[in-house]
Amino acid sequence: MQILKLFQSQSWVVEEILNDLEMTRRKDARFNHTLIMGDTGTGKTTILSSLDEVIREDQNLNSYFNIINLPFSFNSSNIDDVFERLFLNIDESLKHKHHLLFIDDLHVLLNDPDGGADKLRAILHQTRPKISLIATAERIFKEQLTHNKAFHNFLHIIDLGAMKDEDVTKFMLPIIKAKSWSFLNQELALSSPFWLAIITENNPRLLTIVKNIIQSYEMEKRKDKIDPAKFIKFYFELSGPIFLNSLSNLPRQNRYFLEWASLLGREFAPRDVNIKSKNVSQEATKLVDRGYLIKKGKGKYQFRSSSLKAYLRYVKNLPIGRVLNVDLEAVNYTFSKHLD
Repeated sequence: MQILKLFQSQSWVVEEILNDLEMTRRKDARFNHTLIMGDTGTGKTTILSSLDEVIREDQNLNSYFNIINLPFSFNSSNIDDVFERLFLNIDESLKHKHHLLFIDDLHVLLNDPDGGADKLRAILHQTRPKISLIATAERIFKEQLTHNKAFHNFLHIIDLGAMKDEDVTKFMLPIIKAKSWSFLNQELALSSPFWLAIITENNPRLLTIVKNIIQSYEMEKRKDKIDPAKFIKFYFELSGPIFLNSLSNLPRQNRYFLEWASLLGREFAPRDVNIKSKNVSQEATKLVDRGYLIKKGKGKYQFRSSSLKAYLRYVKNLPIGRVLNVDLEAVNYTFSKHLD
């Protein structure tokens, strides 16, 4: 599969989980609750998507397991209702199966006053129907997750580790040699959910920048071989100022709020944003007024521009930054200088 080829360094995770699932099927046992941890952009969401695809296509696994993807809109206050709806809607012919609950960004349940983590554990402890958890979480929440009383000694943790420099180079080389910028856009979007397709968000100015990068690459290629690290740095140097100009006029507390919120799920509650503020809800309201956030219901918000969210995530956590070393450090310094 194309996604697995792009993430060859992480395919061992898919294989390990599939082997465990096959063992579970043969012994008719309970599958260990599994948590995939890693930095932003290391392929956690891609692994879930790959597992979903493989299980549905494998006749043996598909006959034994039923996959349930928990929607992004869940939170601890409605988690009981969400589960009830999910299982009530399961076809009668599927109720005998072993259900696999996929949750992307499990860390959104941490530090929730409504006890979302405890509610989730209680649901997973029930014997009928059999439910096993396969979830992802950002590594920065590892300490909290492993010491949370609901999850302590409850989860089998798979740590992805950092992507190796040679792996990133291996992924990028065939991509930057693509014949057209549209193919490049497609390949990068597949290699990471928060890459070019979301960053550009079909913004004409950003798409023009991408075209300029491709043209520059073509010109550079005639002179000498292009370095993949140089290519990535080139993209951020060109696209960065667009976001920096927008962020530089915001009060510091608003910027800190956006930086933290960019690490949360698609929708988030202000109380999940860990900044020193007497009233985080007021900070969220200010950012709605300034056009950065959208209110999605009682106590729920999301970014108006997924481009900005992706940019914040990548500047702070981009694994490819380890390839760039000093070069990206200079870019980050420019970013910090505008924010402070």
